[in-house]
Amino acid sequence: MHGLSQLYLIKAYGNGSCFFGARGTKPETLLQVEQKLLALLQTKLPQPPPHLYVKLLTNPRDEVEMLLIEIQPYVAADGGGITVSSIDEPNGVVVLSLQGSCSGCPSSVMTLKMGIETLLSECLPWFKEVVPSEEPVEPDFGFDIGGEGGG
Repeated sequence: MHGLSQLYLIKAYGNGSCFFGARGTKPETLLQVEQKLLALLQTKLPQPPPHLYVKLLTNPRDEVEMLLIEIQPYVAADGGGITVSSIDEPNGVVVLSLQGSCSGCPSSVMTLKMGIETLLSECLPWFKEVVPSEEPVEPDFGFDIGGEGGG
């Protein structure tokens, strides 16, 4: 299909939005590929949604950022934020920067590994691991537990 070397479904939503990852296609043929996918889905789905939408994402940053949209509201509710720092697609590594209350928070490792890493591994065939751009630090509460004079 128009020189594609790889095509994969990233995410399909109940509202009829379908996002595909594509590699090896020329920018000028993207619209043609999207139209063919849309026509194919309309004929192959038993009950296609009334407002079926197909979007091809051709670079890994767009793919990751599209998926992070799902997690951003939960992170923002805790006063934090997440942005993509860098991506090493050949090795499957996504480096994320944590902002706000997430920056340096020990719990952020759980968010990265259990939440974001799980989502990305379910949706992106090239993905292997998410790592923080900075290592989380233990909070300093101003007292020593088990140190000198403990008791």
